Amino acid sequence: KVGSAIWPWRRVFSVLRSHSLFLYKDKREAVLKGAALGGGAEEEQPISIRGCLVDIAYSETKRKHALRLTTQDFCEYLLQAEDREDMLEWIRVIRENSKTDNE
Repeated sequence: KVGSAIWPWRRVFSVLRSHSLFLYKDKREAVLKGAALGGGAEEEQPISIRGCLVDIAYSETKRKHALRLTTQDFCEYLLQAEDREDMLEWIRVIRENSKTDNE
């Protein structure tokens, strides 16, 4: 999560379901909870991507394959994909699923 303080990068695994992005601490948890139709545990706080902006993070980081996600309530997240193709696919899919009902 981007903000006024510098936050360390941490490894998470992402699952996109409808208009929500779920972040999990490991791949096993992402596979098990991400596949659950109900959305998994109660304590999960997904990131709503409805109406968000997403693009390549050019100047925010020196890391390769990073994308910047800005939500409707102006929370910003920097996410790093495995490679360029994966990054471009995440951007495409997030854009498709971020459209609001009147778009």
